Amino acid sequence: MMNIVFTQVLIILMANISWSIQFKTVLKIMLVFFHVALFLSLIVHFKTGGTLSFGNHTMTGRLGGLFFFAVTAVLAGFASLISFYLVLINRRVIYIISLALCIAYLIYTDSRSVLLGVIVGCFIQYFFNLKIQKKKTTKTIVFFIVFYVLYRIYSAYNLGGANVEDDLEFRTKIWSTALLGIYQEPYLGYGDSLYFLTNMNYALKDFYEQLNDPHSSYLALILQSGLIAFFMLFYFLYRILKGMVLKPNIYNLFVISLFGFWLISGSTGGAFFNLNYSLLSVLFNFTLIALAFHPSLWPTNSIRIKEVGLSSEKHENEGNFKSINIL
Repeated sequence: MMNIVFTQVLIILMANISWSIQFKTVLKIMLVFFHVALFLSLIVHFKTGGTLSFGNHTMTGRLGGLFFFAVTAVLAGFASLISFYLVLINRRVIYIISLALCIAYLIYTDSRSVLLGVIVGCFIQYFFNLKIQKKKTTKTIVFFIVFYVLYRIYSAYNLGGANVEDDLEFRTKIWSTALLGIYQEPYLGYGDSLYFLTNMNYALKDFYEQLNDPHSSYLALILQSGLIAFFMLFYFLYRILKGMVLKPNIYNLFVISLFGFWLISGSTGGAFFNLNYSLLSVLFNFTLIALAFHPSLWPTNSIRIKEVGLSSEKHENEGNFKSINIL
């Protein structure tokens, strides 16, 4: 419980700081942070015996470094979307180089779900950018087909991880264990208990004893908080996205793409949507609160607030004027 409270307090403090800074400046600061973290991860990866290989990667072949490889993949994916967005609105060479580096890091982590999330995110950005500029959005079909073909080529030559990890039977066991737990406590979940870790040791005791999530952010959230919290969160996301999609602008198209990225990436890994104090959870919550509610994304609300402020100030001045006349 204290993990959840601490995480949300941290997010609120970070949001207050970010709301006082221009939206693009916030993204540039985040991009610098990601590049530093990814570069240090690359150094640590080699220092700890990691290899530079491509194909059927083992755990030593996947880029992890400072973090577990799945965490590094999400950081590279998030940075890729920021870089693509900056290239889209300001085609400077430095952002193109940044995008190329981030994609290289991402491929090296060998996370297919995160890579697919990045492709979907870039597709969303490109589509809404054309829509805002009132150009033909049919170009996005060609854009998506090209990226998807490249993704399929990557998947064909890069099977990912140890053989057992790529086996459908392995993932079926993980998800069936999670579904059994959800069936037993469907509404409120297990809180911060170690239900999954405890039960996985019996289901897959020969592999990944440290595995403590069901390789799905959706299942992880339901296990922790139950179906009630799950539907509340996604209804909240739906309301936010609906407002952005109906009135897209140059700022909120990026946040729309981020949510697409999270929804795809979370399908086969991590515990992104849980409110526990972890790097990916903080990053998701930062997207949900600090970026999604940045003043730049809701210009009509800002104008309305200003109008209300001016109106109240006008009435206050009129009241003062009347009181002077009475005196």
